[in-house]
Amino acid sequence: MGMSDLHLDPLDRPNLPSFLLAPKQAQPRAGARLRAALTSWLPKRAGKTQAPQKITDPKRLLMGPSVTPTAPPPVTPIEPKLQARLISPNQPITSPSRKAHPPVAPKVPGRALIVVPNPPKRRPPNKWLRPALWGLGGTFTLALVAGLGVTIALHPASPVQNTSGPVLPRPGFFAQVGAGFGLRVQEVLVEGRIRSASETIMESLQTRRGEAILGFDAEAARQRLEALPWILSAVVERRLPDTVYVRLTERSPFALWQNGGRFHLVDSRGVTILADRGLTDPSGEFAQLPVIVGEGAPQRAEEILLLLEGEPQIKPLVAAIVRVGDRRWNLRLTNGIDVRLPEENPAVALGVLADLHRQQKLLDRDIVAIDLRQADRMIVQLSPAAAVQKQANGGSG
Repeated sequence: MGMSDLHLDPLDRPNLPSFLLAPKQAQPRAGARLRAALTSWLPKRAGKTQAPQKITDPKRLLMGPSVTPTAPPPVTPIEPKLQARLISPNQPITSPSRKAHPPVAPKVPGRALIVVPNPPKRRPPNKWLRPALWGLGGTFTLALVAGLGVTIALHPASPVQNTSGPVLPRPGFFAQVGAGFGLRVQEVLVEGRIRSASETIMESLQTRRGEAILGFDAEAARQRLEALPWILSAVVERRLPDTVYVRLTERSPFALWQNGGRFHLVDSRGVTILADRGLTDPSGEFAQLPVIVGEGAPQRAEEILLLLEGEPQIKPLVAAIVRVGDRRWNLRLTNGIDVRLPEENPAVALGVLADLHRQQKLLDRDIVAIDLRQADRMIVQLSPAAAVQKQANGGSG
């Protein structure tokens, strides 16, 4: 592309150096310029007076009067696929039109050529693309809503009827929508159940196979499970898409509590688990548990049972542990002997009793009671037959 392909804007007048546009002229040599300068400025010889000539052209100082402009050198071709035009400081940079080219301006000194690359070609937008996308989106939305409505109509989530009678409320809209997508209870997984009845657990969960799993209230089910006698704690989770997970921690039987002529099965915290259901049957599951008697005995039984664990010679002989006045304990042995323990430091009294039984077989004698409530003495009450025999022997025993 040569100079003839460049387009100049005649409306722009930038004040730029003239060497950008003016044709390059051949400069005279340095000696010629020096002679011309000296001839113009040095005074004339005597006898040849001549009025000084006023220099009006500043270029004459350097170029000399006899220098003539020469033809400009050939212009180096500009990079292909570029066009040039004059750019004004106040005019925005735009691309020339493809149909009509701007008029070519003459090469006037004081103008500059600025090369501006052509903008990239863009494909014209499709006027049907956006309406088509909107139409497809609307059609998909309508089809989705219609499908949900048909699914809910064909597979309604019916209320739950329990064996005990209450009817659960119908699941909400979102639960029914989820059920339409297959979010229904298909499996109930229970871990940790030992003595609790499975029917009781299912009644407390209040759900069944086929119900909307999003309508299942896990927190309410957990509270109902923990209200059962055997359940100490429970964890209930909804595991999508179709599983209800239950983890149970049951209470451990600790003792049989006798109160008001009835027996109750209690745990180590004193919570009643069962009441008077064949608990005293010798062949029953809980016949080997220790028996505690009196008000407040279930809540304080753990401490006295721990003390008996430390005395293996005394524990097998204990038939019942009686709470007296909610202050202290009495031990009822299998041979009918009552051991009265002090209110303070019962462990010391049990240690003394265990030493006497190990050394003198005290608990195998014909006695009725042993009083250890006083720290400095022990009172032993003999049976009537043993007392008569002692008197017959003259008080020696």
